[in-house]
Amino acid sequence: MARQSEGNETWKTLREWLKQSAAAERLAGLILLNDGFSSVDPSHPLGGRDGIKDIVCFKDGKKWVAGAYFPRGQKSLSDIKEKFLLDSRGKERNQVDAFAFVTNQELKLSERDELQSELDFAVEIYHLERISLLLNSPSLYGVRLEFLDIEMSKEEQLAFIADRDKLILDIQAGIARIEAQVDTRSKATVVSPHYESTIASFLTSRKLVKCKHCGYGFLISRASSLLGMTAFLGKAYFTCPSCGHVEEAEKY
Repeated sequence: MARQSEGNETWKTLREWLKQSAAAERLAGLILLNDGFSSVDPSHPLGGRDGIKDIVCFKDGKKWVAGAYFPRGQKSLSDIKEKFLLDSRGKERNQVDAFAFVTNQELKLSERDELQSELDFAVEIYHLERISLLLNSPSLYGVRLEFLDIEMSKEEQLAFIADRDKLILDIQAGIARIEAQVDTRSKATVVSPHYESTIASFLTSRKLVKCKHCGYGFLISRASSLLGMTAFLGKAYFTCPSCGHVEEAEKY
C-alpha cells in the first residue's frame, strides 16, 4: 500500500492510536523535549500512582506538569475536557507553575480556547495537528518511525540531509568564532602603568598579570620598581586592553 502524502499518514495514524498508554506518555515526553522543554521526567509509563503527573519538565523559567491523552479515534469535546481538567489538577497537587496537555485529538481553535479558558495559569496544548507537524519535521523522523512505523519519503530524506548540512555549517561557524576569540586572547598586549604624576616609566622589564575583572592576561612594565622609583612616583594604575577596566597596580 502506497504511503499517503501531505502529512496525512502521520495524522491518521496518530488519531487511530493502537498502542498502550506507556507508548503515549513516552512519545509525549519526546515531543516536549524536542519543542524546548528541558529536564523531561516521566513518572510511571508502565503503570502506578503518579500523583496526577505523567511528566514533569521545565520551560521559560517555569516548572510544568504534563498529561498525555491518546485514545483510539476522535472523542467528543466533553470527553476531552474531562481528561484535560483531571490532568490539570496535577498543577496544584505538585505545586508547579504550568500545565501541558499532549493529545492525539483534533481540536479546533475555538475548542482550544474553551479548554484554556477553564484554567487561570499557563497552559500549552499539543493537539493532533500540532504534534503531527512536529513528527513530520526532520528532527523527529526517527521518533515517528519508532512510534508510528512511518519511514521517510524521498522528499523527507532530502529535507533531512539539508537540515543536517545546515547543522554542520552552524557548528563549524561556532567553532571558528571560538577559535578567533581564543587566538585574540592568547596574544599578550604590552601596556605601561599610568601614574598620578607625569613621570614616564621605562620599558626595561615586564611582568604578566591578569585583569581582575575579565581575566585577560597582558604584560606591564616594572622599570620603576627595578630602579627604586615607586616611592616618589605615587600610586600606579593600569587599564585592561580587553575590557577597559582600571585598577591599582599591586607590587609588580
